[in-house]
Amino acid sequence: MHKVTQAIHASMEEAGDNSAIVPPVHRSTIYEIDERGHQEENWHYTRLGNPNRKQWERVLSTMEEGAGAAAFSSGVAAASAVFQSLNPGDHVIIPDDVYAGNRELVKQIMKPWGLQADFVNMSDTDELETCINDQTKLIWIETPSNPLMRISDIEKI
Repeated sequence: MHKVTQAIHASMEEAGDNSAIVPPVHRSTIYEIDERGHQEENWHYTRLGNPNRKQWERVLSTMEEGAGAAAFSSGVAAASAVFQSLNPGDHVIIPDDVYAGNRELVKQIMKPWGLQADFVNMSDTDELETCINDQTKLIWIETPSNPLMRISDIEKI
């Protein structure tokens, strides 16, 4: 099956309402809770999850042939989720010219929480290699980098 066909089918599988030919845009900010109370599988508040986001995650997962996908409202929110999946004491290597929001996230929140981090020039793989240690759990790459537009050799890293 072609990728475009897979994307269409993936979006329809998460549409929920089988009467809709094209899945609708759900703009609700809150969903009604019935007399049984809130159940885990129910929608509650759009910020926490909604049919459109679930549908988008399903399409991303299908297109990238992944086990799953997670959509976030911003790149820093996604980065925060990745860094929070690590444990205090874990080590990460980050570009020295990483996006400013991610730099502040690591320096102001994650380092005080216990995450160890080295900021290095990712285009210099020799420098990068000297920073890897037994606690290194993640090498964060942004290529081209922001703001210096450095290119990282993803395959080599």
